[in-house]
Amino acid sequence: MADASAVPAMFRANTARDGTYRAPNPLRLVGARWAFETHGTVFSAPAVAGDLVCFGGRDRHVYAIDFAAGRVRWRRTLPHGTSSSPAVVADTVYIGGEDGGCYAFDLATGDVRWRFEAGLPIASSPAVADDVVYVGSGGARPGQRGGCLYALARATGHERWRVRASGGFYSSPAVARGVVVCGSRDGRVYAVDAASGQVRWTFATGGEVLSTPAIGVSPTRDTEVVYIGSNDGRLYALALATGERLWACETARALLDASPAVAAGVVALGGKDGVLRVLDADTGAERWRVRRTTETEPHTFSAPTVAGDVLLAGCSDGTFTAWALQTGRQLWAFTAPTSVWTSACVVGNAVCVGSGSDCRVYLLSTAEPDRPRPARCAWDAATFVALMRDLAPALALDYSADSVAALERFIGERFDPPGARSADDRFAYGLGCYLGEVIVRTLGGTWDPAGEPCVRNVGGIETLFPLDRARRRLAEGPEASLVAFLAAVTRYATGKPR
Repeated sequence: MADASAVPAMFRANTARDGTYRAPNPLRLVGARWAFETHGTVFSAPAVAGDLVCFGGRDRHVYAIDFAAGRVRWRRTLPHGTSSSPAVVADTVYIGGEDGGCYAFDLATGDVRWRFEAGLPIASSPAVADDVVYVGSGGARPGQRGGCLYALARATGHERWRVRASGGFYSSPAVARGVVVCGSRDGRVYAVDAASGQVRWTFATGGEVLSTPAIGVSPTRDTEVVYIGSNDGRLYALALATGERLWACETARALLDASPAVAAGVVALGGKDGVLRVLDADTGAERWRVRRTTETEPHTFSAPTVAGDVLLAGCSDGTFTAWALQTGRQLWAFTAPTSVWTSACVVGNAVCVGSGSDCRVYLLSTAEPDRPRPARCAWDAATFVALMRDLAPALALDYSADSVAALERFIGERFDPPGARSADDRFAYGLGCYLGEVIVRTLGGTWDPAGEPCVRNVGGIETLFPLDRARRRLAEGPEASLVAFLAAVTRYATGKPR
């Protein structure tokens, strides 16, 4: 049984396509857990949902691989190959195909739920937001004319609207603030109203726009910014609301068709000039760079991703490397037999990446340096807060009793009745760490000094097991209410009614 992750999994981590994963810092490479071999090159970036790794291949298959063992759960044949990267939301996998179809597969079985016919190859990777699938068509090959940006009903695949562009949409759409942003081979960046399909603005560059946009918040401008590369050799920063050009970074006409990552005040982008650049997100000023070349020509970097304070990127020299995001200090490198093309997906202490030419997808085990064990659950509670900020921005998780009540409502809306829609163990673990940290901060006590996932010495209570309670709440429903649990703990710990 495939349990869908509580958080949607898709190309570049989320609908904003910022390439940033809420995961522990992968500061040390432990080794490769497994390598799964296909029968064609892999340009589709893997998405991890629950206990499955999903991706497409040029061998005309869509795969769902067991996360733990690296074995096939199911695979489905397409009429042609695919370079599109899947989006997994709830119990459905969405992916485009070079046959012109956008497909929805059942996550557990691989059965086709629906197929939308676009009429032109789809290399674009779907974004799913508010029960709508956004995906582009056309632009898969130079010189190919025509193509559309589509909005499709997530449940049925029925078309809601389309926007045409003479160069089609090889780029994958990003969605934020009710706006869908996508690049086209016609050299323009399109911003479209997500509800109506009306074009809000376009921005003309000097070359084809194959890069997927990343949307982030400017540290000083207090506004959302679109970061996108163009084959005119520039990385552009555009105001999401208006399309105003805020800055552009010149790269001596490098082909910038990879996708940028945005995090912690910087934007990172790889180019076909052999340079991985990390720039100030507000000004475009260069912070640091890595350059790799052969004796005769430059290498190419894949689209970088960020996990914690670490930047990860593959390269055509066969390396997949981790650097400190702010300084560029190399932390570790994994070497594949050939080029590493796809962007990575980071889940917990694991990094999943496709190597491209050697037809394999790798799952790498990573780790953080040893830290004081009692701090682990508190740190994981903070990671859960960051995850929920993406999943449910309206929730104010401030470690108060009221925030536990808000989480209870969220769980009721999303997961009740038990069994209707399952949460994976990562969500349950994070929820338990957050509940425990609320108790520590509001009632006193400490996490177990030996590192056991329990809270000690809360008033007159010797030991509490908040992780067990979180798992019970998800398995048994409102009868195991987190609010009731916290109220009971408060009564016993303080002698006062809650």
